[in-house]
Amino acid sequence: MASLSKQKIHDAGKRDPLVTRTISYKGKRAQEKWPSGYTESYVDPSGNVMNNLQLVPPSVPATRDAVTRAKAQKLHDGFVPHAQCPMRNGIRFDDKFRDEFADMPVELEAKKCESDPTTRTRGARGVIECHDACPHVEWLIAYRKNKAAEARLAKRSEPTNLNEQTIAAQQAALEEQKVTNARLLEIVSSLTNPKAAKKTQE
Repeated sequence: MASLSKQKIHDAGKRDPLVTRTISYKGKRAQEKWPSGYTESYVDPSGNVMNNLQLVPPSVPATRDAVTRAKAQKLHDGFVPHAQCPMRNGIRFDDKFRDEFADMPVELEAKKCESDPTTRTRGARGVIECHDACPHVEWLIAYRKNKAAEARLAKRSEPTNLNEQTIAAQQAALEEQKVTNARLLEIVSSLTNPKAAKKTQE
């Protein structure tokens, strides 16, 4: 099977953008749009694998400078190449990812990859076969998904805390309004019935 991990330049040309192609991962098939321009696969900050993420559109020449700048921007945004081992390519030492890889188990960190993984190949009848990345990238995917799930759970609990704070503030405002109303009632009573108010004061 031919490797597509290193063939990252795809141009759809005049192909109908609605036409899809078949991909397969662990026996499960799906459809995806044909890629165009200069694309690579990345792991986004939430742990999702973004296949064929466009770095340079087909209308722009994919010069080395344009591709390098696009890759640098993706790294700056927290995206990690899916088809590259971060231990071999030094990505783990980047300030953007150092804290994440610091949580990697020691036994996994000690396991070295001899080459970058082949994550996509062309199988029978043109079906694109998707494969797992290296163990270090797979760990990062699970790690980021877990962090994203924790963040979503924390966000769901925020409205409850806000509701409790809102209720407490409303109760405090109600008590303050009761005190103000009592004072106003006393003032109105003294104005309408000054003798009773004077007697009350005595």
